[in-house]
Amino acid sequence: MKVLESIRLVQFFLYEKEDIRVGEITGIFGANGSGKSSLLDAVQIAVLGANERLAALNAQADEEAATTRSPRAYCLGQYGETIEHRCRDSALTYITLVWRDTETKEPVSTGVCLSASLDREKHEVMGRYVLRGMELTLGDHLEVVDGKEGPRSWATFRHQLVERSRATGDDPVFDSAESYIKQLLLALRGSGGVPSYDNFVRAFRFGLRMRFDKSVDRIVRDEVLENAPTNIRKFKEVTDSFRRLAEMVAQVEKKIADGTAIEADFARAEEEGRRQASWEALAAAAAAEEAGARSNEAVKKRQEAEEDLHQKTAQCAEAEARAQAAADEAKRLRDLREAHSAHREHGTLQSDITRHRETAAGKEKELRAQFGLIRRTLGGGGPIHVSCRGQAGGLSPGGRHRTTRRAPAGGRAGGSARRRKTSREGDCPRR
Repeated sequence: MKVLESIRLVQFFLYEKEDIRVGEITGIFGANGSGKSSLLDAVQIAVLGANERLAALNAQADEEAATTRSPRAYCLGQYGETIEHRCRDSALTYITLVWRDTETKEPVSTGVCLSASLDREKHEVMGRYVLRGMELTLGDHLEVVDGKEGPRSWATFRHQLVERSRATGDDPVFDSAESYIKQLLLALRGSGGVPSYDNFVRAFRFGLRMRFDKSVDRIVRDEVLENAPTNIRKFKEVTDSFRRLAEMVAQVEKKIADGTAIEADFARAEEEGRRQASWEALAAAAAAEEAGARSNEAVKKRQEAEEDLHQKTAQCAEAEARAQAAADEAKRLRDLREAHSAHREHGTLQSDITRHRETAAGKEKELRAQFGLIRRTLGGGGPIHVSCRGQAGGLSPGGRHRTTRRAPAGGRAGGSARRRKTSREGDCPRR
């Protein structure tokens, strides 16, 4: 929001030069004719671009009393009923309003330059100006000529405005009051869009002339509301359109609510999916870590096995070397043994022993067959054992065969006593 901060006057009414600071709440006090209304008139002249048709000078005066206020009278400083009561014969009047943005603190300077003289019946508007982002000081309106301070010439002042506006690229000077007011509204507007020129002029004039001698309802009807007849058909169409819009808004709100619920479900599903993916990633990481540990253990065991294999291989090679040495030594000893004469005799004896053992085994078999036949012939006596074994080839000590016959169970065998027969080698019975 932009608020009025300063009113700077040069040769206006009774003021040769004046800088009036305006706060958020400002009161103007003084006796009648001291210039209270003239300050309000200075503000409206600057705001409306010195357009007499739009201005309502001394608006708070009685409606029946004729007013002598005019821009020319203010420029010449007329303080009485006639022009003879004046402060100056000619004037170059400046009225500059400085506005300030309450948030950005950016200044805006707006105002008008008027020229009036005693020999002319009307005033002349030299120019209207709007400067965004710049603050015009009171010294910008003054200059010293021949040691006397006075208003700066309009040509010099205009050139100064144009030079200072080159940075923004704006044209600061306006010829018509309407274009000036529109530019002023654009410079002072907020964020609500483009302001309306007609509505502003109407509301501004109403604010200057507003009196509280009527009811609020009458003031609103006569001054605030537009004087336009109501088109019933158009009003009904607008009402129906608003009703349809309300229904559409309700449907859209329902869809938005449903969409919001679906979005929340998707968000929850996404969160669950993210959480599941996190757990799966953690499980995979744990499995990978466990597999890595097993792999390290397997590598360690393999290394140990390889070391053990290497040791066993070395031991095996060493054992094979010892076995080969032992085999070579055994072969050498066999060769020595076979080369000895006693060994050759021992071999001959061993062959004879083997042959006699085979012969004794055959004889034993024949004897068994004969004794079996004898037993069957004698009537089933006890078994007869024939032994021709001994220390060598089945011979008993002393080189004898030994035959034993046992009695049947009960200690008897046909009433005959146990008999033994021992004979030397060669005494075995023959068939």
